[in-house]
Amino acid sequence: MTTILLNLIFFIPTEWRQPNYDQSRSNRTPAVGQIDRPKFSWEADLRGQEYLWSGSLGEGGFSPSLSKNLVPLSIESQQAWGIVPSKLDVTGNGQLIDPPAAPGARWGKFLPEVNGLQRISWTTTWGKDAHFHLHSFENGIENPTKIWDVKFQGDIYSPLVVIVDLDQDGKLEAVLSTWHGVIVYDLLTGSEKYRCTYRAEHGRQYGFFGAYIHSSGQVYLVPIGDFAGHVGVLTVRNNQLENLWYHAFDPQSTQGIDRRFTINTVGPNPVGDFNGDGTAEILINVFNENNDNRWHMIAYDIETGQHKLDLPDVYLHGHVDIDQDNVPELLTQYCSSRCLATYGEIGIYRWDQRIWHQKNARWSIEASPELPLERITGALRGMETPVTGQLGTEGEPTLFFTTINPSESLHALQVNTENEPNILWCVAASPQVQVSAVAVAKDKVLIRTQSAHHQSVKLTTEGLQLNAIAKNYIAFVPQPLVLKDQHGHQQLVIAEPLNSISAYQVTTDSNQPLKSIWRTSGRAMTTQMPQMEGLISGDLDQDGINEILCVREMPDGHSRLVAIGLDGIDRWRHDFVNFNGRAPIWNECGTTRWAVGHFISSNRLDIMVSNRRSIMHSDETVIINTKTNIVAWHKDVLEMPNHTRGYGGGRCAILDMDGDKLDDIILGYPAEYSVVDGQTGEQITTLNLGPVEGIAHWVMDGTPIAVNNEITLLTHPSMILALQNKSDQTSILWRTEPGDGVNGFPSIGDVDGDGQIEIGLPGCRDGFRCVDLMTGEIKWTVTNLDHQVSNCVTTDINGDGIEEFVYGNGKQLRAVAKRPDRESPIIWHIDLPSTVDHLVVADIDGDSLAEILVGSSDGKIYCIKQDV
Repeated sequence: MTTILLNLIFFIPTEWRQPNYDQSRSNRTPAVGQIDRPKFSWEADLRGQEYLWSGSLGEGGFSPSLSKNLVPLSIESQQAWGIVPSKLDVTGNGQLIDPPAAPGARWGKFLPEVNGLQRISWTTTWGKDAHFHLHSFENGIENPTKIWDVKFQGDIYSPLVVIVDLDQDGKLEAVLSTWHGVIVYDLLTGSEKYRCTYRAEHGRQYGFFGAYIHSSGQVYLVPIGDFAGHVGVLTVRNNQLENLWYHAFDPQSTQGIDRRFTINTVGPNPVGDFNGDGTAEILINVFNENNDNRWHMIAYDIETGQHKLDLPDVYLHGHVDIDQDNVPELLTQYCSSRCLATYGEIGIYRWDQRIWHQKNARWSIEASPELPLERITGALRGMETPVTGQLGTEGEPTLFFTTINPSESLHALQVNTENEPNILWCVAASPQVQVSAVAVAKDKVLIRTQSAHHQSVKLTTEGLQLNAIAKNYIAFVPQPLVLKDQHGHQQLVIAEPLNSISAYQVTTDSNQPLKSIWRTSGRAMTTQMPQMEGLISGDLDQDGINEILCVREMPDGHSRLVAIGLDGIDRWRHDFVNFNGRAPIWNECGTTRWAVGHFISSNRLDIMVSNRRSIMHSDETVIINTKTNIVAWHKDVLEMPNHTRGYGGGRCAILDMDGDKLDDIILGYPAEYSVVDGQTGEQITTLNLGPVEGIAHWVMDGTPIAVNNEITLLTHPSMILALQNKSDQTSILWRTEPGDGVNGFPSIGDVDGDGQIEIGLPGCRDGFRCVDLMTGEIKWTVTNLDHQVSNCVTTDINGDGIEEFVYGNGKQLRAVAKRPDRESPIIWHIDLPSTVDHLVVADIDGDSLAEILVGSSDGKIYCIKQDV
C-alpha cells in the first residue's frame, strides 16, 4: 500500500502558485506529506536591514564602518531625537511617563489650579453612545477625576478636536469637527458655546482640522477633508460661529466618497502667511478638479476662499523658512500626471518663484510624532513633512534630499537670501542601499539606511562624521510561491522587503538552506502597505512553465505590471500610466491587486487588474488580453441601487460560475457580493451586504471562497456567510450572527473521509472550527492558545489518505482533524520561535513529498519536515 501511495504522489501537482493556493481561494492542495512527527528543519532570514547613524559635522572625507551587536534605538534615544511623542508629567509629581491611552485623547494644562495635566477624550470615537469628557490626574493615573462629561447626541465617527481660545475671551475652548459641522465647548465646564451645521452632502470630516491665530487675534477654524473632499473656514463673529466659505471637491459624488475623480492632499501645517502680505493662506494639493488630469498646488485666501496661487504640475511636500525672513519657502516636486514618483524633480519655491531644483531626487520625509493642540489630522500621510533642522556654525535652517544616479546620495542643503545653494555635506551609499535623514537634534543629524538582507551597506561621506548607533529589521515577508522551472527544479519565489523579487532553490545545507537563483525589482499585491499580500503566477505564454506577475514603479512613477520567467527575465508587461507603481497605503492611488484566469479564451490565461485612483470606492478594474496586450474591458462602478462605488479593489475568487467554460470573478468588496462575467465585466448577480438582509450589520471587504459554481463562502472577522448561486440570483444559505466571524483565511476539504466538504475556520471566538459546508453546523472545535492565527491549509499532511487542516496559532503550528481513535482533534503540533503569519504546503525540494513553509512575524521563513 505504501509503495502504491508513493507512486501516486509523483503524479500529484505540488506547487503553490498564488496566495490561498488557487484561483478559487480554497487553500486546499493535493500535495501529500509524510509528516506525523514534525521537526524544525531550517530557517531562512529574509529580513531587510535598517541602520541608524548619528552624524556630526567634520572636515574631509570619511568611510564609517558598521559596529557589531547593534540593537534598536532605545525609547529614551528616540525621544531625545524627537521622533516619538514626549513623555509627560501626568500627575504633577515630576515623573515623566507615557500618558494613559484613551480614544481621541488630547493632553494639556487646562486647569491651572490642579496639579498635573488634564486629558480630553472620548469613550468611543466610532458609533453610538459616545461620551466626550475631561479628566484630571492629580490623584494618580489609576484614579482620574472626571471634571465634566457630555453625552454626544447621535453617532460619532473619528471626531477631530483642537484646543484654542476661539472667541478671544481669555478662556480655552474644545472645538470639535464632526460629520456635518463644528461644535464648540467651554473647556472648563463642558457647556456648549457655539455650533455651526453645514456640509450636508460631503459630511465626513476625516482629514485635517486646525485653528489659525492671526496677528490681530482673530481665530480661524480650517477643516480640510481629504476623504469626502472639502475645505472651508469658520470663525466667531458677532457672538456666532460663522461659516465664512466652503468648497467641495467632486460635488457630483454621493456623500463625497463614491466615484471620486479628484484628489486633495494636505500636510500637518497647511495654514500660514506664505507670501508675506500679512494675511493667511491655506495650501492644498488638488488633482483633476478642472478635468485636466494635473496636480495643482493651490493657496486659498483664508477669508474668501479665492485662489491666491495656483501652480499646475507642482506638488507640495511641506514648507520651511529656509532664509529666516519669517516667510516660509515651499518644498515641492514636479508632477505631470496623477502618479507621484518616488524620485523626481524636487524644488524650492519662494511663493510663485522657483529658486532651486534638483532632478532624480526625493526629499527626506518623516512623520511628525505629535502636533500642537491647535492642530490635528487623520489625513492621508497627514503627519508627513520634510525633515529640517539647524546645522552649522550659525545654526542655519537645513533641508535634506537624496539623489539617485544610479546609487543614492544624501545631501544637506542650505539656501541664503540671495538664492545661493550650499551643500553642507554629502553621504554616498553603496548600490541598492536607501539613505535618508530622519531628524536633527543638538547640531547632529540622524540618518537611516535600508537594504535587502543580501546587500552589504557601505557609506562614504564628505563633511560629515558618522557612527552607526542602532539596527532594526524590516520583517514582513508575504507568502512565497513554489514553482517548477524548465529543468524540473522547484523554485521558491518571494517578494522581499524594499521591492525585490528573489528566487531560490532549497539546498541540503541547513546552515545555508536557500541558494539564490535570480533577483529582480518588483513588489507584491497590496491595498495598504506594508501589509503585502503576495504574488500571482500563471502560464501566460503557454510553454508549460509559470511566469510571476509583479508590479514595478517606473521612473516617472507609473505602474508597470510585469510577467517574469523562472529564469528571471521579463516575458510580458503592461503599463498603467495613470496609477502609481509604488506600494500604496490605504486611500492612496496605485495598482492594488491582480489575478489570472480564462476570462476571454478557455485556451489562454488573461489578467484581471484593479487600480485605485485615490480613496476607497475609486477602484477601477480591467481585463488585459495577454495575446494582444490590449484592455478587453474596463469598469469603474458597480451597478448597485444605493450607491455608485468603485469596481473591484478587494480580494476576489476566480471560477467558471455559469458553465460557459470561461472564468468569472467573485467579489466581496466594499459591502456587496458580486459575480462578474469575466468576458464582459457585466454583473451576473449581486447581493447587498451593507447591511445584510434582515439585520443592521454590514459586512465590509469580505473574502470570497468559490467552493463550486453553486456555493460561495464569504468570510470576515465579523461574520461568515454561505451563499447559494442560482442563475442570476444569490441567496444566503446560512450565516453566523454578527460578531461571530473568523480571523485568518479558511480552507475547505474533506477531513473525515465521508465525501462531504467541511470548512476549516482558524480563528473564531471559540477557537478553530470545523464546519459543515451546507448547514453551517459546527462539527468540532479546538481551543486556540492565542488570538493570532495564520491561514488554514487543507492537505493530507501525514500521508494517511485523509485530509487534515494545518494552521498556525500564535507560535504553534498544528495539524487538526477528528479521528475515531483520538479524543483530541489535534493530530500533532510543534512550537516555533515566532508567531506564525502564513503557511505554504508544497514540495519544495523535489522529493515529491510536501513540506510546510512557515512565514513568521519575525520576518523569517521556517521549514517543517518529518522527523526521521
